[in-house]
Amino acid sequence: MKYLAIEYAPAILPVKDKNIFGIKAGYEVNPLAFALGIETKYQTDGSANDFVITPKIGLGGAGLVQLYYGYNISFGGLPFQSIGHNKFSLVVNLNLKAFKKM
Repeated sequence: MKYLAIEYAPAILPVKDKNIFGIKAGYEVNPLAFALGIETKYQTDGSANDFVITPKIGLGGAGLVQLYYGYNISFGGLPFQSIGHNKFSLVVNLNLKAFKKM
């Protein structure tokens, strides 16, 4: 499954941090209960920016729900302290075609 998404990471400490916005594109394969994926992301807070590639591996259920672990590979030296290398994701697909198969 290919996807394009917008990501928002709110500032935890507004005095020190800024909100981070990103746009990402990715691809996922979910054969049976095993899931693999990769995504690329451009993120910015208005003054700093970063380009990240994240390979992901996880478990899924019928292509509707997946739990992923990913490792962010930063090309900008991880300029955002609140976003580290490790990433856990819970994905819920609201695809009407998948619901019709049930």
